[in-house]
Amino acid sequence: MNPQAKILNVHGLLNAMQNAIIAVLNTNRGITMSSNELLIALPSALQLQLATISGGYSPRYACGNAASYVGTVAAMIAKTNPAINHNRHHYCPILRRFDDAFTL
Repeated sequence: MNPQAKILNVHGLLNAMQNAIIAVLNTNRGITMSSNELLIALPSALQLQLATISGGYSPRYACGNAASYVGTVAAMIAKTNPAINHNRHHYCPILRRFDDAFTL
């Protein structure tokens, strides 16, 4: 299991994150969303919890970035759900660079 997934599991948020990401992708069917766009679309309570968790780590590393937790969970979902497309080369308008993105 990925370090971010382990951290979310320790905090009891892994299942809630999976459900929230699937809900966001269902709401935005056919729209490709980067990890950052998914983060913004999550409920504010989850965003706050992710910000709190990631704030405990250096921003230089993946564990210090809230969107990386979202990307990790979305990638885990995409591995087991063939309906979700994991695009590893999508232009993210927030980061202004190519990043992972997901589509249902």
